Amino acid sequence: MLSRFLQKSIPMVQVSRALPQTSSPMRFFGKKAGGKGKKDKPSQESVVVPTLDFKAIREDMDRVSAYLSNSYSKIQASRFDPRMIDQMKVDTGSNVVPLSTIAQVAAKTQISFVVTPFDPSNAAALLKTLKSSDLHLNPVMDKNSIRIQVPKTTKETRQKMIKQVSTEYEQQKGKLRNVRKRYMDKVKVIEKAKSTSEDDIKRMKKQIDGITDAVTKEMMEMMKKKEKELEI
Repeated sequence: MLSRFLQKSIPMVQVSRALPQTSSPMRFFGKKAGGKGKKDKPSQESVVVPTLDFKAIREDMDRVSAYLSNSYSKIQASRFDPRMIDQMKVDTGSNVVPLSTIAQVAAKTQISFVVTPFDPSNAAALLKTLKSSDLHLNPVMDKNSIRIQVPKTTKETRQKMIKQVSTEYEQQKGKLRNVRKRYMDKVKVIEKAKSTSEDDIKRMKKQIDGITDAVTKEMMEMMKKKEKELEI
């Protein structure tokens, strides 16, 4: 009787607790070994320490000096040197070849010369190449040969040439500094890696500066010689 009374007087309430649903599995994160703020140090094997080859440094700097010398050979004042045009590239239509392989260059005087093609059919291509060169030549076709009269250089033109000599020197000097910087940067990497002694680092820097100074001196002498030549 009592049980039936309780069922009537107290309604039964069914409570269900729904678990939240997720579209992805739950992940649990733990602390990394080593504690907060600590970073893994790179292994020594991952650090590449460069080496220095002083012969290669000299060769790289000599290339800058050689470029300057070649540039100066093209700056002439009423004097002709066949080497000025020997290596000009001539487009014959079927191939691009150095001028010296398809023609003979003969100096008549200090200010005139004749270019004679081995094959007359290449005369037009030679004339076009000579006209478009940066030597400011004035080639004229004469039957199967090309005559060139180098114009007399005025004082104003000589001054422009001397200025060009100085400009070329400064440009190549800048390239030389870039070569020096490239190798000095390598020394910094070696120094940072602590793979050699401080005395060795100082010695490396001194050798690089020594090579730089020697090549700079060569280039300076080259510039002065060219300026003197143009002043005559």
